Amino acid sequence: MLNPQNRLRKFRKNSLSNSKLGYWTIKSKLQALLLGVSLGSVVVVSGIGWYQTQATLRNKIAEQLAGIRTTKADQFESYFENLNNQVGMLASDGNVVKAMVELNGGFRNLERSFVPPEWDTAMEAYYTEQFLPRLKKNLPPEANLNVYPPTGQAARYLQYYYIASNPNPVGQKHKLLDAGDGSAYTKAHAKYQKFFTEMVEKFGYYDLFLINPKTGDIVYSYYKETDFATNRLQGSYPQSALADLVQTVLTNPTQGSVQVADFKPYRPSYDTPAAFMATPIYSGTNIIGILAVQIPIKKLDQAISRNNNWVGGGLQKTGKLI
Repeated sequence: MLNPQNRLRKFRKNSLSNSKLGYWTIKSKLQALLLGVSLGSVVVVSGIGWYQTQATLRNKIAEQLAGIRTTKADQFESYFENLNNQVGMLASDGNVVKAMVELNGGFRNLERSFVPPEWDTAMEAYYTEQFLPRLKKNLPPEANLNVYPPTGQAARYLQYYYIASNPNPVGQKHKLLDAGDGSAYTKAHAKYQKFFTEMVEKFGYYDLFLINPKTGDIVYSYYKETDFATNRLQGSYPQSALADLVQTVLTNPTQGSVQVADFKPYRPSYDTPAAFMATPIYSGTNIIGILAVQIPIKKLDQAISRNNNWVGGGLQKTGKLI
């Protein structure tokens, strides 16, 4: 039995406990409820606002990218339209017509020329020491290097003078105007190379070709890569985009029509992707040749990227969309 002092202590303790329980039950729970409702409202409103903001941003980004896509497509089409007009007008230029006639005539004369064995040796050395090592860098190890010096008389003759024995380094073979052999071909080459230099530098072509439509011989190329003087139907080139394009032009030889071959690895350019445009060359009503140009990738890239100003075009510095 508790004494009066212990009873008083127990009563005070129970009273304090009852007082605290009553306090949290009424006031604290009400505050907690109000606080919970307030926090819940903030979370809901914030969530709705975040979702709406994200949706708005996504829509704006999608609209921006759609606009950029349309702009780039228009720039691409405009560039090719200008290039198409250039090639068409160039093929009708009197100097191109004369160059086709004279260079083709000189090429035909060289088909009866004598090619000494040492010239073939020099060409073999060029391919082995200069061309093939550069080509291998862009090919898988198991690739079949079915690329050899040409077999035709005129091709062997011209590749010796303008490539193998050309004193200019690789990439600058076009600087040789006169090979010094005194042939009709070299006289025509020295006469028209300067003209084609102006055209190539003005329009930025990667290369320019004059092709005999009957034989498929590339009787002229500006930069003198290993396709120079070869035949599109021989060696490793029949599967190239240029060979396909020549056939397309011959299938549709309408004067003024310009055909395009899409990007495809091209062995003479060390297997880098190459695209071409070509159109027939007419003298009066007769087709006498085919003018082809290798489309300059750098020029195309500059036209699309505004000279690598991707940021100004609405993209990142690298041109990425995101």
